Amino acid sequence: MAKGKHITDLDRLEIEHALKQRISFKKIAAKIGKHHSSVSREVLARRTASNKGAFGRVTNRCISRRSCDRRQLCIDKPDCLKRCSACRLCNEICTDFVEEICPKLEAAPYVCNGCSDESKCVLRKQYYLHNPAHSHYRDCLVQSRQGANITEGELRAIDALVTCPKCAAVMEFEMRLTQKQRLRYERAAPRGPPL
Repeated sequence: MAKGKHITDLDRLEIEHALKQRISFKKIAAKIGKHHSSVSREVLARRTASNKGAFGRVTNRCISRRSCDRRQLCIDKPDCLKRCSACRLCNEICTDFVEEICPKLEAAPYVCNGCSDESKCVLRKQYYLHNPAHSHYRDCLVQSRQGANITEGELRAIDALVTCPKCAAVMEFEMRLTQKQRLRYERAAPRGPPL
């Protein structure tokens, strides 16, 4: 297992293919030479939400869609006699709408890749796709290496604090002390709030 190494684009591609085949995180981790918790964190952090529905089924994600009997919520269709739960617009119009979340997304593998119910499921899906995952990783890497995002005024305030003549003199004095002198100075120095 290569510790401290980043997950590569090829590793991400391997993870995507393995998830489609319903291979466990432990087996995927062994195959790419990483710890299974790294693979699990990678999938959770970089999964992609999808609004993909199911062919031939109304994409209604309301938790009450099976029992709801509301009708005629659409103002522009007063003659409509269909139950609103059988309409794809119900989710946007109904004030009682509560989205149902697939319980399978709360446990490993946390994605719909390889799910046997994917083709008939109307709920919001999550997929692990190596291209978006690698792009997200690269973006995070670039952002983390850009430095502090501070204004010109904040930079001047920090500069004034660091280059304060009194602070600079104390720091220079402490740097010139020998080890013996430093110990004596630290014992004698008052223990108050920092300058």
